[in-house]
Amino acid sequence: MGGHQAELVVCDPPPASTDWGREELLMDPRWELALPPKAEGELAWLQHAYGHTAPGGQAAVVLYTSCAYRRTGRRIRAELVRRGLLTDVIALPAGLAAAHAQPVHLWLLRRPLDREDTATTVRMWDLTDTDPDGPWQLTEKPEAEVELIGLLDDDVDLTPARHMEPDLEDLPRALAEARAELARTARGLDELLPALSQGPGPWPGQVRIGDLVDTGLVRLDGERPRAVDGRLDTDFLTGFLTVAANTPRSTSASGTYRSDARSARAPKLEPEEQRRYGSAFRALAEFEKQARELSALAAQLAKEGLTSGALAPDGDTEPAPTN
Repeated sequence: MGGHQAELVVCDPPPASTDWGREELLMDPRWELALPPKAEGELAWLQHAYGHTAPGGQAAVVLYTSCAYRRTGRRIRAELVRRGLLTDVIALPAGLAAAHAQPVHLWLLRRPLDREDTATTVRMWDLTDTDPDGPWQLTEKPEAEVELIGLLDDDVDLTPARHMEPDLEDLPRALAEARAELARTARGLDELLPALSQGPGPWPGQVRIGDLVDTGLVRLDGERPRAVDGRLDTDFLTGFLTVAANTPRSTSASGTYRSDARSARAPKLEPEEQRRYGSAFRALAEFEKQARELSALAAQLAKEGLTSGALAPDGDTEPAPTN
């Protein structure tokens, strides 16, 4: 690996984005593990940090919790584990990392000095109950130390909680705290939704994404449109493209479906109006992302309690009727 290398590399990547320059970096030598998928910009930063780590040195990278289990990043996680490069995964509390409101993970990587100098286990630590404003430190022993073979399944899930024995006595308290936290977060989610009012109705004029590509106003990165200048807004175009009814799908020879971005349509709006819509689409995307992660965390905590015997249904568990 060329360029500057250091014994310690610390990286707190910018907010997740699919627009991290993948098309321009397809042959970049930093992708030692695998070419990061579009949806895994954080794993591109992880390999960037590792690429600047000297032999025997360590890289510490802050990542969204979803990087530990998302299907799109499975190949890179598997290579990290298989090669013995990942030494620790530390679950951190919400608010500890300045750019992240939700809990995050800290992944520790070490570049081996030779083929024999590799990790044989991955240590898992859970500091999610630690006060982010107070002092925090690792315990003498990790909550779990997992053999590499134990991680190399179909999911390669590196979430520390998945590999730890549940604390049966503490689960009821943890569930109560999680319920309160979810209620607070739900109120915060409401603030993420953009203010929307009565719209103009059916669009009087629309344009095909393919026509914008042909005229040089837009270029496609895979299925994602990118405006080439200020006359169009990328988030505005992407927002309309993500509506299933607006994106025809074609069937490939193998029988799989592919979206046809060129056939999608967007309304003809002035640049300032496009930016207003683009801002709303960005807010909606962040809302959906946080809502999915909260839902997954809540379901995991409750199910672990019920299946372990630490929790039992309290009273009537039937859902309340809806009108």
